[in-house]
Order: sequence, then structure tokens, then C-alpha cells
Amino acid sequence: MSRGRKAKVNNSNLGWQQVFSKNVGKYLQYAIIELGKVENHATETGQDLLKRIKEEKGKNKKEKELPAIKASEIPYEIPRNWVWCRLGEMSINCDGARIPVSQAEREKKEKIYDYYGASGKIDKIDGYTHNGKYLLIGEDGANLIAKSTPIAFIVQGKFWVNNHAHVLDFVDDTTTNFMVHCLNSLDINPFITGGFQPKLSQGNLNLIPIPLPPLSEQQKIVDFLTDFENENLKEDGYYFNQEVEQKVIALHEAQLKGVELATELTHQLTLVKKLRQQLLQDAVQGKLVPQNTTDEPASELLQKIKAEKAQLIAAKKIKKDKELPAIKPEEIPFEIPENWVWCRLGEVIELNSGQDLAPHQYSDTDDSGLPYVTGASNLQKGEVIINRWTNTPKSFAINGDLLFTCKGSGIGKMAYLKIDKVHIARQIMSIRSLFILIKYIETILLNNVENFRLNAKSSIPGIDRAQILKLLIPLPPLPEQTRIVQKLDELMQYCNDLEASIQASQSQNEMLLQQLLREALEVRVVGGGGG
Repeated sequence: MSRGRKAKVNNSNLGWQQVFSKNVGKYLQYAIIELGKVENHATETGQDLLKRIKEEKGKNKKEKELPAIKASEIPYEIPRNWVWCRLGEMSINCDGARIPVSQAEREKKEKIYDYYGASGKIDKIDGYTHNGKYLLIGEDGANLIAKSTPIAFIVQGKFWVNNHAHVLDFVDDTTTNFMVHCLNSLDINPFITGGFQPKLSQGNLNLIPIPLPPLSEQQKIVDFLTDFENENLKEDGYYFNQEVEQKVIALHEAQLKGVELATELTHQLTLVKKLRQQLLQDAVQGKLVPQNTTDEPASELLQKIKAEKAQLIAAKKIKKDKELPAIKPEEIPFEIPENWVWCRLGEVIELNSGQDLAPHQYSDTDDSGLPYVTGASNLQKGEVIINRWTNTPKSFAINGDLLFTCKGSGIGKMAYLKIDKVHIARQIMSIRSLFILIKYIETILLNNVENFRLNAKSSIPGIDRAQILKLLIPLPPLPEQTRIVQKLDELMQYCNDLEASIQASQSQNEMLLQQLLREALEVRVVGGGGG
């Protein structure tokens, strides 16, 4: 490949083919738009090809005449020797041979031939409905709108198609190869019906306007796109127009650079996440701030907490939990500083579990009752969001408590309560500290969130009181807890700022890529004749 004929990328892991496959339809459209601006003196025309196609099709079956293409339907100008026509005019529909087979039935069949649906191969089966080279187009499903995978794809050989994909044949393989890119480049949204389940009916499929070039030009464009995808462009000469080809190459190069930048930014976000986790780990291992020998040892702090807790239980101000198991040497995961001590989380906190209320016991509109916190959706960015109230509260959290999500997909989500009192549902536990900084407890929990999620029980993920109470924690002296929390807040804010900066760069990069494509494809709607 000669200098200037290959899009460049520095990272081989980005996936040339993935970027190309995602954008090849846009590249074709861009090439057509640019070719439409070039003076063309070719004698071979798309109109002549369309006439021959209609003659070939007429030998087999007389088809219903399709309406002429209106000027308002033509999205961009094409070369003078091309023609706009309806897809139904230049294709042969083979939907009649399709047969849907349920998954239960397919499981009984021998796996020999590929079985296709709306977005590609989904299984194998012991027979085939079609034999040859065909273009398949999704008939229904969300992909018609999302286009996360190509809506049109070529299938060759013997295969089976269900009733979720249209099957088109063409009088020439070259046209099949050209049309797969063409259909993936067009805006077919005006032809899609249905809301919840988008559908492209056979009637609407036939109406899609298609830019049809002469067969020789189709072949040149297909050869260019094929060699381009395989990174095997001609070293000398060109395929259909050297200047236009170079513009397509430059557009692809810009996309590759954008994807490379996006990959790097994603990698940076991963590193920030790892940095957060490392900071939490350092904090609970006594590595984040230096120890001070004048601090009262954590062992004495723990004894004071136990004595205070016993008094509160005796005064019936807090409930007594089951006796916690003694700590075994094999449970201890790492070494801690000499003036720290290992203990169970249940020894230094009061843990309150929530209770659900029946629908008649709360309101989403009458705010005269006590606020009701139902789950993770109420805990947003460290704040407690109130949108439900009750006049029959049963389980309480009070100002200063740390609310911890213990059930559902939001396990580990936390926020501090900053109002006097709320009722909490069973998805929430409230944690109240006893002579220990609640912010340090949050650090402990954050460091264990992933383990909580991995070990969540039942079909609805959840962790119970015992798991929280038995959690083994390293307890530092109270003054060191203060130093740890202050330092960690400072470093986490740095991570937040870094993450926000990376995310802003991601958004800007994505906007620039989309803008580049939009500007390349942005053309004035023009008039023109049909076939």
C-alpha cells in the first residue's frame, strides 16, 4: 500500500474491522455525495441497468408497479449517470420461502445449517430454506432503530431463515455486494412502523429509495471498500475516483483516532477506579497517614465502646444482638499497626434493619407524615431523596445515621441522613456509630462493597444483618481515624475531579466524531427523477 492510501492507527487492539464495519455505510454515502459533485461523462448509466433488471425480473413474475420517487424523498445528489429507484424495482423478494421454527423444535433437530433471524445467525438446524447468495434485512426488533448491528447482511450457501428477516436476491452478485453497504447507509426510519416493536414490512421495504449506479461502477466501489476493509488498497492507481477515495480514507482515519482516544480515556477511568480502591485499602491498612505514638491505643477505645454499649443495652436504649463469634487468627487478612486492633463491626455500631409497609400505609403525594426511604433509588450521590411519606412508621433512622442499601441491584449504595427522622424499608439498614467516626465506618464499608455484592444471597441479591455485624474490621485510634478521613476526603476529591475531567473529554470526543460524520454527510435535499 502506497503512502497516503492507508488510514493510520497507533493501537492495534482498537479493531480496524470493528470501526470499519460500524461506519462503512456512512463511508459509502460520503463517497456517493462527493461523486455527485464531480463532473461525469460516463456513457454507461444506472437507468440502463435498471431497465435490464426489470426485464430479467419480468421473465419470472409480473410485479405490482411501484410509485415514482418524489423529489422530497431524495436525500442527496448522485452522479448524473446514476438513478434513484425503489428497492422493490431492482430486487427479487424471496420471503415466501421463510419458515419460523420454535426454539423447542430446533433443539430436537440436528445442527447442520445456519438458522437466521432479524440480526444474524441465531442457531443451526437440519434443513435449509434458501440456497445461494442473498441479502438479509431485519424485519422487526429494536435493532431497526438502534442499529447496534448492521440491519442488512449477506448470507451464502444453504441456510434457513425465519420470519423476522427479509430475504432479497439480485440479478447480479455485484449488486448484492453493493446493496449491503447501501442499505446500511440509508435512513430507513420513515419506513419503520410500530412503537414498542419496530417493524419494516415487505411493502415498506420495497418503497425504500436506492441510488443505483451502473454495474461497472458498483464493482469498482465494492472492490475499494473490500480492499479498504482488508487494509489491502492498491499501491498504485485508484478504483473509481482518487480524490474521493482519499477523502473516505481521511474520514476513516479520523474515526480511528477518535476510537483510539476513547479507548485511552476509558482506560484512564479504569485507572481512577483502581486508584480509589487502592486508597481505601491503604486507609484501612494504616498506610494512608502516619501513626502517632501519643494516640490512645485502639484496644482501649474498643473497651470503652463495649462498656458504653452494655450500658445502652441495660437501659434498653438499643437492642442486644446475638453474641458475635471470636476472631480466629486465620480470619485476619493483613497486618495492621501496633496501636490498632481487630474487631467485629457489630461491636462498634448500632445496626437498625428496615421494614416494608403495605401500599395503604404510605403516600407518594401526602407529605404530612414521616419521610419513607424505600431503597437505593432514594440514595443519590450521597444525598437522601424523599418522595414517599407514612403516618404509620415502624423502623427508624435518625439524623447522622449512615443509610446502607442491603438488597437489590444497588447493594452498597450509601448516604448520610441529614433530617431528624425517617422510616426505612427492608432494602435499607441504618448504621449508627458508638464513639467511632461514622466516616471511618463508611470507608470500611466502601472497601467491602464488591465482596458484599459478590456474596449477596438469594434470587433477589441481598445481605443480612449477620453479614454486616460479623464483618471483621481494623480499628485505629480515634485521632488517627480523624486523620484518615480528612486525608481520604482530600484524595477522593482529587479522584472525583480527575474522573469528571476524563468524562468531559469523553463527551467532547464523541461529539467531535459525530460532528465530523454529520458534516461529511450533511447535504441539501435535492430533486431528481426515479426509475
